[in-house]
Amino acid sequence: MERVPIRDLQQHASAVIRRVRAGETIGVTDRGDLVAVLAPPSAVGGAAALAASGRVRSATRTVDDMPAPRPGTRSTADVLDDLRADR
Repeated sequence: MERVPIRDLQQHASAVIRRVRAGETIGVTDRGDLVAVLAPPSAVGGAAALAASGRVRSATRTVDDMPAPRPGTRSTADVLDDLRADR
């Protein structure tokens, strides 16, 4: 991702927006710190956007790596059925 200082964005906003419209993702910096990301609408959203914002992270294990339920424990579906029955 190319970075553009906020000053350049202010002076050349139309050119930067044209590049974003063409599919580029551009970071905007203020005194060297990344403060914003300009991206085309198709690139924004979903898990990728959440990961980019730091709100989620990729899984480190697969479902197959999870331990099996202990014998005699109730399933999640049974617990939910009981909770919903109390309504």
